[in-house]
Amino acid sequence: MIGVALLIGTGKSHQEGENELDAVRRSFGGAGSSEDTVPHITLFAARSFDMKSAKPALEALARSCAPITVSVRGLGVLGGSRLSLSLAVARAPRLAALQKAAIEEIGRFGTGLDSDYAVNAWVPHVALAAADSPAAIVTLAEKLSSFELSFDILSGELGFVEATADGPRVLVSHPLDA
Repeated sequence: MIGVALLIGTGKSHQEGENELDAVRRSFGGAGSSEDTVPHITLFAARSFDMKSAKPALEALARSCAPITVSVRGLGVLGGSRLSLSLAVARAPRLAALQKAAIEEIGRFGTGLDSDYAVNAWVPHVALAAADSPAAIVTLAEKLSSFELSFDILSGELGFVEATADGPRVLVSHPLDA
C-alpha cells in the first residue's frame, strides 16, 4: 500500500511537541517500530498510484496549503491484521479538509483505495508500533506511562509513504508552503 500522508515534525516545529514525539519514539528501542521512520498521518491509501500523474497533483496540493498544527491527544489502539499502538490525533477542521482535498485531488490517480480512509471513516493517528497480541500492546503502552501525551506539533510536508516489510518509507514529499 502507498499512502498520501502528512509528515509530522517537519519544517518549522513546535519544539516542545517535537521533543516529546522524539522521546516517545526512542522509548520503543526496536520494540515493533523503527526509530528511523518519519512519523506521519496517512490521509488515504491505495494499492498503487499512477505516479507520473499523482506526483504533480501532490505537489500542487502541498503548495496550496499552509503548515498544519496537529494536536496529539493520548494513545489509541487500532485493529486489523495486527494491532497498532498509535498516538490519537484530534480531527481538527483544517486536517479534515486536507484529507478530503487529498482524496479529491490525488485519489483519482490511485487504484484499490482503502475504505478505512473514507472521509467519514478516517481516524487520524500517528502509528507507533504494531503487535500480534493485546498483551504485547499493553506492554508497549506501559513504556509510555511517563509521557505527557497531549501536545501540538507542526506538520510542514505532504508526501507518499509506502508500506514495506521494513516499515514505512517516504517515496517523495513536498513542503506545505501556501
